[in-house]
Amino acid sequence: MKVIQVSAGIILPPTTRTLAKELRGMGITANSMAPRPMAMELFLAGKTKEDVRWVAEQSLLGQLGKPEDMAGVVGFL
Repeated sequence: MKVIQVSAGIILPPTTRTLAKELRGMGITANSMAPRPMAMELFLAGKTKEDVRWVAEQSLLGQLGKPEDMAGVVGFL
């Protein structure tokens, strides 16, 4: 799963910029978001508490995200 997360983080921003340029003038916008690791079952599965703590500490906010953290942004987009 880490490979997918890293790949998406690398590919998503330039892909979104390119799509936005291609859609310019058509009344269509391109947006993307790349949330930090989320405290959800899919992320937590198979990880020790130490693993989860380490990942949280690497985050800019020092904690895992929660789905409700992203709800407003997703709703806006």
